Amino acid sequence: ILAIGIEVVCLSIGLTYVFQNLLYIPILIVAGNYPNRAIPFTTACAAVYGLLVVVVFGFYDELAAVLVRVVFFELITVVVSYMLKRCGKAEVALRSQLTNLNELVHEQTEYISRELEQSHQLEMAYRNATRYHEMVLGQTGAAIMVWNTEDYVTKVNQAASELLGIESSELVGRKIQSVLPIAERGARGYPFRMETALRAAEGRPR
Repeated sequence: ILAIGIEVVCLSIGLTYVFQNLLYIPILIVAGNYPNRAIPFTTACAAVYGLLVVVVFGFYDELAAVLVRVVFFELITVVVSYMLKRCGKAEVALRSQLTNLNELVHEQTEYISRELEQSHQLEMAYRNATRYHEMVLGQTGAAIMVWNTEDYVTKVNQAASELLGIESSELVGRKIQSVLPIAERGARGYPFRMETALRAAEGRPR
């Protein structure tokens, strides 16, 4: 309305090359905020501009210039509206991707939390089982030795250490064949029970 009012004032005093540039301001404002309504608004502004210049104030010699300006009005409106629509679609797509990314991160976080919880439970179960086995090995009166698949002793209870007359720390890490008369092939059959004559370090039977 302000631009049209200034236009009327300028035309009334014979100025035709200044006021039309004021119409770009409302056209750009509408195109930037309401792109779907920009073209009808620009068309209405161009029609009012043409009517005031040619019909109301009778500047017929400005008809060609008026038509050129009207084309520029419409062209600028179309370009600005199109670019803003593209920007709006890109923003919507970006927000959608961010939402999907947040959901994915949330799902992965929950999955990792569950895996960590299960790992913690397994670790606790392993510790409890190991503690129980250690307790059984320590309290039983039977001599028990444990060795791995490579025939290295890994655990020895106190009864076995006393029976052999060798400290547990010295037994762990040794080949089972160096401690007991067991064939290398026979050591693979786990577990098994054996009876053998043992002698203490001083040579007397145990």
